[in-house]
Amino acid sequence: MVTMSYLFVFGLGCCVGSFLNVCIYRIPREMSLVRPGSHCPCCNEPIAWYDNIPIVSWLSLGGLCRRCGVLISPRYLFVELLTGAIFVWVFASHRTSDATVVLSHLPAFGAYVVLATALIAASFVDIERMVIPDEISIGGMYLGPILCAIWPQIIVRPRAADAPLTAWLLRVTGIPGSGHLAGLAASVLGMAAGAAMIYAAGVLGKALFRKEAMGFGDVKLMGMIGAIIGCEGALLAFFVACVFGAVIGIALLLRRRDTHIPFGPYLAAGALAVMLHRGDMLRVLRSWLS
Repeated sequence: MVTMSYLFVFGLGCCVGSFLNVCIYRIPREMSLVRPGSHCPCCNEPIAWYDNIPIVSWLSLGGLCRRCGVLISPRYLFVELLTGAIFVWVFASHRTSDATVVLSHLPAFGAYVVLATALIAASFVDIERMVIPDEISIGGMYLGPILCAIWPQIIVRPRAADAPLTAWLLRVTGIPGSGHLAGLAASVLGMAAGAAMIYAAGVLGKALFRKEAMGFGDVKLMGMIGAIIGCEGALLAFFVACVFGAVIGIALLLRRRDTHIPFGPYLAAGALAVMLHRGDMLRVLRSWLS
């Protein structure tokens, strides 16, 4: 039962990853996500359903188009595997001992899955095109407050100590600490905090280095992240992203002498780390501060 649950979630994630590959290719090129159907970008021949099965088709064809033999980017396989793995990771963080998601955890599970898929698509577009599509980030900024208003448990923490900044801001504005209005307010506050910290980092970086440090796409992406994981989550995600960015950025700089790297994937990695290990991170942080 447990194994079948995980396999089902992994398979579902791989199917979503297959669709994300379509989004990653077509959104920055301003193409329809519906028409035309899946086709080889080289010979333009339609791809049959049996050649469009996530993971299996790419491996069985050796990563080549059946018609023209051109190499199909390994990115397609990687995105499918990555999305499937993240779905399992999110599922594992919300499951009970019998590998089911309890009803009270279902909204958070759904919101985190939606955010994770948006982050995957945004990251790969940013890597390939150095841009984060508004369709993803602004769409998430609208969706986040709606989801949190309907299901406040996505973002409102039962204990004020788990989200002290949000609890303080709600208290100052006179909004009750629970309920639909609290969920909406916490999401909007998280969105504002996330966007503001990236904007401030960009302004500071430009003043220090005399060049653009953060794109406005990063500002909107962090706004989307904050709308789901709140003020404290956005702060933690930004810190983790800076650590990842510093380590990997220095390694890339030493290797290829290139200082222009997209920051979106690091923000995405930081957000995923916070979504799935927030409790562990807060415990470590409290131990450092105590």
